[in-house]
Amino acid sequence: MEALRLKLLSIWVWAAASGIIVGNTFLTGLVWLLTSPFDPHRALAGRMFRVASHAVAGAHPSWTHKITGTLPPDVSHGYVIISNHESHADSVLIAHLGFSARWLAKEELLKIPFLGWMMRMAGDIPVRRGDKDSGKEAMEVMAGHLRDGGSVVLFPEGTRSTTGTLGAFKDGAFKLAIETQAPILPMVLTGCGNALPKGGWVLGKAHAFARLHVLPPVFTHGLTLDDVESLRDRVRAQMEEAHTRLVDEVRAHG
Repeated sequence: MEALRLKLLSIWVWAAASGIIVGNTFLTGLVWLLTSPFDPHRALAGRMFRVASHAVAGAHPSWTHKITGTLPPDVSHGYVIISNHESHADSVLIAHLGFSARWLAKEELLKIPFLGWMMRMAGDIPVRRGDKDSGKEAMEVMAGHLRDGGSVVLFPEGTRSTTGTLGAFKDGAFKLAIETQAPILPMVLTGCGNALPKGGWVLGKAHAFARLHVLPPVFTHGLTLDDVESLRDRVRAQMEEAHTRLVDEVRAHG
């Protein structure tokens, strides 16, 4: 009975989210057309795209969340924003923060009708998994955007976790931050995997509670590429400590 309930709830959530995405595509397209001549960072189109996250989250009648921590006032200008990765629902939760940034995303996502069109209008950066040339090109695009005063978002694990724990971090985000001398803004989340597990369309739980916490920025002034590994490990340790606290809170929430 519970399995049937989850399937019916999943059908409703996906149908509602799809309708929201289709409708928002036209609004995002209008903003993109009107602002692209004077908004090279595509900040306004990106904001229009991601404001739909509130409605998409609201489509799940029993998904609740709590966000803590403080965003830097200049978060949309020159930060490498990183987070652990549990689920496609992660981006919905992070988008609630309302900052402007270009996101690194799997190339396949940008090929999805409506969703992918909005990602392209927002200037999100595609990467082909397993292709070193594609990864290098994506890093160069992000570096250029950072030097132009924009921010970027990426997941240093490179893929979604299936265990609820933090996976190994790749060097890319930290090398990027050092090369551009940009501060890193870490954030950690948990509970999104309960809302939408990896590998299927059926929701994980009828009632899901997610937590997102923004950590203080980590500055890279004066660091060199010799410091990539130590920076990576230091930031990951901070995120793992915060993640453990969030997991305990979500478990206590039930």
